This record gives sequence, structure tokens and C-alpha cells, in this order.
Amino acid sequence: MPSGSEFPTDAEVYQWLGESQIDVFTRLSVFAPLACVIAPTQLTTADNGLTYTFATDSSLPTSFTDVYPIGVVKLYRTRNDIPDFPMIEGVEYLMEGNRIRMPDFVAFSGTAPYYQCLTLPTALDGTTAPTLKPVQARELMIDLASMAYFRAVSDTESSNLWEDRFNKDWSKWLGAIQTQYARSGSIAATHTSQLPARHRWYRGLRGY
Repeated sequence: MPSGSEFPTDAEVYQWLGESQIDVFTRLSVFAPLACVIAPTQLTTADNGLTYTFATDSSLPTSFTDVYPIGVVKLYRTRNDIPDFPMIEGVEYLMEGNRIRMPDFVAFSGTAPYYQCLTLPTALDGTTAPTLKPVQARELMIDLASMAYFRAVSDTESSNLWEDRFNKDWSKWLGAIQTQYARSGSIAATHTSQLPARHRWYRGLRGY
């Protein structure tokens, strides 16, 4: 059992809950990625459009504050291009992990592009609330954090009970979320790289 005058401390509880939120999020990103996609957001540039980053996370170490996108990243030149006219990777931009680069060392023209992807939740503390949705599914975080606590105090029986509870809750919520994001005749709920089932003909062809 960890030593100290108080266990667990508030910081330890927040750490367990934060790690649990990331655990649940990464599981959902595999089995139901559309449930985790963020709203269209503009990229930011620090070199006049030669490269762009996705966002910054103040909870990360100083030298690693740029957000690293998870899963399939979709970029659009303008809001009006969403969702039918995504930019083409390798032609209109190059992916470099947590940033994109414009080809041929030519800066992007116009306002910053928009992106959609999956981004990991930030760390939790007394002022930063969880972001996992739906709110009711946050019971999964409680399950995993409780497992972590009982493992820390070497209570295997209680840890196993919370693990069983998590497995049951996970099956329940995964089924519900996958059902919500399933599309008739489509595999888009589990494969975000798939293109729209039908192009909207009335929008015409787009060229730049």
C-alpha cells in the first residue's frame, strides 16, 4: 500500500480519472470513432502558412504542447467544402505527425484550413472537467479509477469486482454508441476513412 498521511490524495484521484478517460476514449476511437470526432476547427500557423498545427494543450510538458491528432484526419480549405471536398493528402498537404506542411515550400493561400479528427482528452484537475460523452458513460471512468485504487492497495478481490463491472458497462455503452452512429448500408461508423456514400450532385465539381 502506498505510504503517506493521506491516500489517495486529490491529485492521485484526478490522475486515475484522467487516465481512465483516456483509456475509454482510445477504446472508442477504435470501435466507434465517429463518436469522438471534434467539430470543424481551424488550424493555426506560426510561419505564415508553410506549416500548420492542430491546437495546443497546456496540460502537456512545455516542449510537447502541440496536440497530436488521432485516427483519420480530414482537412478542408473552407467551411463550405465540408464534407464533400476534403483536401488530398500528399497532393495539397503533407502530414508530419502533429502538424501539416504545404508542398513545394509554397505557403497556403487564404484563411487557415479547417480540420476534423480525434484528439485525446486533456488531463483532469479541480478546474478541468471530463469531456467524455455521453455524460452518463463517464461511469466507465469511475469503474477504471476504482480498479486502479484497489490495485494500489493490493485488494485483488475488489479490483476484480470493479473490472467485471467495467466489462459489463463497456459492453452496454459500446453497443449503444455504435448503434447511434451506424449508417444504413454503410461502414462509416467504424471506418472514418470511407468517403460519403453519395456525392451531393447539386454541389457540382470543385476546383482550385
